[in-house]
Amino acid sequence: MESSVQFRVSINRRWPAQKLGLPPAETRWARYNASFKAEEHTPDSLLSEVVKGYAFTAVLGGCLGPCCGTWCANAEHREITDHCGRPIGYRRHQHFQSAQFIALDFDTGDERSTFGHLLGRPLIVGHGSFLYTTLSHTSDHPKSRVVFITDAPIIDPDHYRRSKRAVMAQLPWGDAPVHNPARLFYGSHPEEGQAHYLGRVLPLEVVGQLIV
Repeated sequence: MESSVQFRVSINRRWPAQKLGLPPAETRWARYNASFKAEEHTPDSLLSEVVKGYAFTAVLGGCLGPCCGTWCANAEHREITDHCGRPIGYRRHQHFQSAQFIALDFDTGDERSTFGHLLGRPLIVGHGSFLYTTLSHTSDHPKSRVVFITDAPIIDPDHYRRSKRAVMAQLPWGDAPVHNPARLFYGSHPEEGQAHYLGRVLPLEVVGQLIV
């Protein structure tokens, strides 16, 4: 059943539809990671942001150490436990507060990463919210991302990792790095990207049944 469930998610509108490079050559990461803002969305409104090329990630807070919540480069403070020297909302796994989505990448570059194949999977067609082609997708080398919106937020980062592993175990040809609960997901290409809206919701009860 389709749902208009509302949830919080962090959106980044800086440099849409661009994949940043690797440091140290890429110098924009600090500005980029500090540009995620938590907002209220529904599955269709999040997809609207994604097709514009905007990235998204979990809801982010701050660390509990002294000076957290501000940019702080004091060398002495770096020795303080839990000090990170980054502002509240900065994309960092220690700042994870909650996530109400599970996003899985399918980068095989063959038929298994096409919408046609993915929409034949019962878990996706029954509980997926939307699919879209990633920035590196081409017609000859298809790459897609499937986004599941859950019916309630997950607030424990370890449980979020286990949940992602459990869902991916049902779709094992995908690629789902789970070590960082604050992993970002780039949007699609505004002109060349494709998207398919399902509007389904993944109940956490179903996720719990998948966790072994």
